Amino acid sequence: MRYCEGTLFAGALLHGRMKRNGSCCIQKSIKKSILKLSLAATVYGIWCERNMRIFQHKLMEAKVLGSKICNNIRDAMMAWHNIKSM
Repeated sequence: MRYCEGTLFAGALLHGRMKRNGSCCIQKSIKKSILKLSLAATVYGIWCERNMRIFQHKLMEAKVLGSKICNNIRDAMMAWHNIKSM
């Protein structure tokens, strides 16, 4: 399975900032938030694809679906502008 470049990049940036901050609890909290967001975006993306196949009789390639999910994750993470550890 291929990871989202945007998610890894954002995660690396957060990890670098957390190392400098030195707060283990904040690091775990952000990791947990990223994992929850990734799971929710993946389930939602697959659910939308399923509905599109059933009701609109349209198919989406796996690469396109993966790209769409990665973009949704990246967009949601970019909206996290009010993280207290930064």
